[in-house]
Amino acid sequence: HPQAFVHIPLSDIFPPSQSSPIAPGLLVMDTTQNPPVPVPIKLGDVNQDGFPDMLTIVTTGGGSNRPRTPYLVLSVPCAKGVAGCGSDGSGRRGWQVVKKDVDPLLGVQDARSVALLDMDEDVGAGNVLVVLAS
Repeated sequence: HPQAFVHIPLSDIFPPSQSSPIAPGLLVMDTTQNPPVPVPIKLGDVNQDGFPDMLTIVTTGGGSNRPRTPYLVLSVPCAKGVAGCGSDGSGRRGWQVVKKDVDPLLGVQDARSVALLDMDEDVGAGNVLVVLAS
């Protein structure tokens, strides 16, 4: 059923910055390994609202030493300016990058893998983000 699928451009969730003309991309292969290892998007309900959230690694800039930064993206109710929603804010759910209290996460510029762990097995306050860097 075509309405069961949603297509959201990556540039809507991670818009290009004014400092770099190259659009951000997702890190999908860790090429520091031989052979390269896939780097999947991690899904989990970080804020316990019943909707899946994403933890992913975004690459910016060009060249072989471009930054690889982890980002936490929450599924949120639609509103104006939310990626995946209509320009008037219509729709059910969209995606929004977490920007508050994430300085340590954004400080990682060489991430190779990320994980979500539930330390208390209750999908509660025990959720932990784990970032593996080179």
